[in-house]
Amino acid sequence: MNKKRRFLIAAFTIGYAALLSLGLLCFERLLTISIVSRMFHENVYKAYPRFSAFCFIVGLLALGGLLLLFVLDGKTFVKRICWSRFFVIIGLSVPLFALWTMLLRYLQAIF
Repeated sequence: MNKKRRFLIAAFTIGYAALLSLGLLCFERLLTISIVSRMFHENVYKAYPRFSAFCFIVGLLALGGLLLLFVLDGKTFVKRICWSRFFVIIGLSVPLFALWTMLLRYLQAIF
């Protein structure tokens, strides 16, 4: 396997992990805001109007980025994603999820 192919595989794997964790985090934040609004009959969207819109837009962009990566990966590598790469993507998503959480908490404090 040449260096260019290894680099592309690593880049796609990191891209998948970053976009997957960001999309899941945005979905989790919106779901949490929605559940809290319904349970306590408070309009949490009013408290964080820009943050909710930001999470929605970033979540859609992350989903679009994942689809784009999947298409590019399919055109670059004819083989399917192997299971070991899938587990690496999931394994990288967990620490990235924590980093994205810290960033979104900071942005929520600012917005």
